Order: sequence, then structure tokens, then C-alpha cells
Amino acid sequence: MELRQYLAVIAKHRWMILSLLLSAVAASLVASFLLTPIYQATTTILIKDEKSLANPFLEALGGMGKTQVADFVEVLKSKTLQYAVARRHNLVPSIDSPEMEALRRAITIQPVVGTNVIRISVESPMPEVARDVANDLVQEFIAQNQREDTTAARGARAFVGEQIRIVSRELAEAEEALRRYKKENKVFAPAEEVKAVLDRVAKLEVMRAETAVALNEAGTRLAQINRQLGREQQRVVSATTIAANPLVQQLKGQLSSLEVELSGAREKYTDKHPAVVALRSQVEEVKGQMRQAAERIVASETETANPVYQELLLKATQLEVERLALDVRRETLERLVAEEEKLFTQLPDKELQLVSLTRNAKVSEQTYLMLKQKYEELRITEAMKSGNVRIVDEAVTPAEPVRPRKALNVAIAAFLSLFTGVGLAFLLEYLDTTIRTPEELEEVLGLPVLGQIPSYQPVHLKQMTRGGRA
Repeated sequence: MELRQYLAVIAKHRWMILSLLLSAVAASLVASFLLTPIYQATTTILIKDEKSLANPFLEALGGMGKTQVADFVEVLKSKTLQYAVARRHNLVPSIDSPEMEALRRAITIQPVVGTNVIRISVESPMPEVARDVANDLVQEFIAQNQREDTTAARGARAFVGEQIRIVSRELAEAEEALRRYKKENKVFAPAEEVKAVLDRVAKLEVMRAETAVALNEAGTRLAQINRQLGREQQRVVSATTIAANPLVQQLKGQLSSLEVELSGAREKYTDKHPAVVALRSQVEEVKGQMRQAAERIVASETETANPVYQELLLKATQLEVERLALDVRRETLERLVAEEEKLFTQLPDKELQLVSLTRNAKVSEQTYLMLKQKYEELRITEAMKSGNVRIVDEAVTPAEPVRPRKALNVAIAAFLSLFTGVGLAFLLEYLDTTIRTPEELEEVLGLPVLGQIPSYQPVHLKQMTRGGRA
């Protein structure tokens, strides 16, 4: 067929096509006005690391200082968090109700690719509800993070406070014993070379005490997370499974060697010296490898869990790896202290007693100062609001509904009806078997056309027709 034939088919069935077009447009308009309008409110938050305000002591307890946008997205999607907001507005009767499932489908949590920004959108027939749910979801999320941080800081502060009381008593006793011994034996200070060994031992003892505090707090934190895991799902992290893994054992050996080198470097240089910085970097790299290995071990033994369980499981895994690293460091420091103390065995009894009392007083004093500093850091952290979540844009009351989109619906209906009408026109034309041209007749009969009879109406018939009409 030529183009003019296509146009002729369309012109022939134009009224049918036009009727379908008008009917579809009218139906889409009626449907658009009858459908309940849906409004969408959107809020945006930024997840960031506040290293200047964060407590490094807490950051050591399981890598809590690292921002993980994917984890926060899953927490925002969790049914528990969303139900807390829905219950505040009396939107659902229970957490397992159909209304709750409908609300969850109306909430969209989407991270912005390449950024630490999360976009939360809520759809509702009532624009105020969409706005309030979006804003309250963010506020509940921030409050939950703050409660977790405050609880962790409060527990750590209580433990450090108890240690301060113990060390303070030990310090007073050690100083009194040293003072009394000096007075009774008329001695005042050990030899200079012994003082150098004492300083090294004191530093190692303080580092060991600091490690013991962090190790105890990591264990407390892990027990707390395991209890939360038990409430989410009857499964906890198996410390023996992780510790017994051959790869983890190999990494523990590497970490022990690096801790020995780091302890030696810290005796010679400050913490900002390139050698100390390089060794710290290597220690963190090995700990990262241990963390990855532990995550693979846990992932291979854990079935698919809900998002809250996955987040708790990740934190528990990080804490278990940190406990292993702290335990390696504690053992290394104990070995180094024992090696330094061998030098004291060569001293006379009188000087040995003086060195022992001096060491106890010096270690207790420095440990006390270290604990006081950590206590203040934890107290500030406990009083500080969550700083790693910042609201970029609050949700506002939407003025226009996002659905139904009347113009788009009409355009789609018009296009589909036009397409359907034209297709139906060509279908009718295909089904019509009327012979219209000589060529079609020759093709059907297989005979040549010898002539055509033109359409003719005699003049008197035309006049009769006109007269009859008159």
C-alpha cells in the first residue's frame, strides 16, 4: 500500500477513531477526578562523622566512629522504628496489621548515590500526615541513635568511675607505703639507670591498664548487643568460632608483632612521629583484615535476618574483632613488662623494695590520670546530642498531589486510544473483502479485465428523483 492508501483508510474510519479518542479522554478525566489524591512529603538527612566531637575511647569499641549509610537506611526501613512513628499518630492498630503494611509501602527510604545523604519520602491521602510521618521518622531515628550512644557512654562512665575509686585508693596506699619506706630506711630515690627502666615499665603498665579498661568495656558492650540479638532472633555471635579460625589466628600473630614494634617506638618517639604513625596504620590495616574475616565467618553461618538484626550482628562482629585485638595487645604488654622487670632482680634487696614501691606509686598515679581523662571524655559524650545525623531539609506540607497526574493520564489515554483506533481501522480494512479496483478483480479471478462500466444515471431518473423529493 502507498501512503495515500494508508491515509485513505484512516480518513474512512475517522469517526470511529475520533469516538474512541474522545471516550478514552473523557474516561481518564472522570477517573482522575474520582481517584483519591495522594500527597508526598520528602525530608533529607546527612550522615557524617563528627571525629572532632566523638570519643575515641568509644570509637575503639567496635568501630562505632565509622559511618555506614547502608546500615542507617536499613534501620530507617525497620518495622520497629516505623511502627513507633505510626503509633504516635494512631495510624495503625498493631505492628502486624494490614494498615501497617500499607504504611510501610507508602514510605520510601533511598540513599543518594555517591553521597552520605538519605532521602525519606512518605505518601498519604492527607498532606499533613505525610509531612508529620516523614519528619517524625527522622526524629525517632535520631532519638534512637542518641539513646544508644548515651547508654553506651553511661555504662562506660560508670565502669571507669569505679576504676577511678579503686585506683585512687591504691594510689594513696602506694604513696603512703613509699613515704614510710623512705623515712624508715633513709633512702630517697633509685639510681638513674633504674629510673629509666621504671619510666618504661610505668608507661607499659598504663598502656596495659588502658587496654584492660577498653577490653572490659568491649565485653560489656558485646553482652548488651547479644541480649538485643536474642530479642530479635535466637542467635548470638560465637566468639570461639571467630577466634579459632586459622586466618584469624594468623592475623593475631601479625598483630602481636606489630604491637611489640609499636610499644618500642612509642618509648622512643611521640605519637605524631612518622614511625609511630606508620605502625599504627599497619595495626589498623591488620585489624581491618580481621574484621573482614570475621564478617565472612558470620555471614557463612547466619541465615537471612531482618535489617535490625543485621545491624546488631555487624556491630557485634566488630566488637568481637576489637576484643581479639585488645587481648593480643594486653598479652604483648604483659610480656614486655615481664621482660623489663627482669632487670630489677639484679638489684640489692633494699633498693629492690624501693624500686617496687616507687613503681607502684608511679603506675597508680599515671593510671589515675588516664582514667580521669577518659571519665571526662565519657561524661561529655553522654551529655552530647547525636552529631552524626543532620537534617538537610525538613518535610513541608505538599501543595499538589503526586497522584493522580491528570495531564499525564489524559495524554496516555489519548495516545493509547489513538493507537488502538488506527489499529482497529486497519484491521477492519483487512477483514473487508470488497473488490474495489480492476487489479484486485484480476488477482482474485485470474482473468483479464476487458472493460469497465462507468456509473451512469439517465437524466429523466435524476429529474424524477428531484421531483419526488419536492
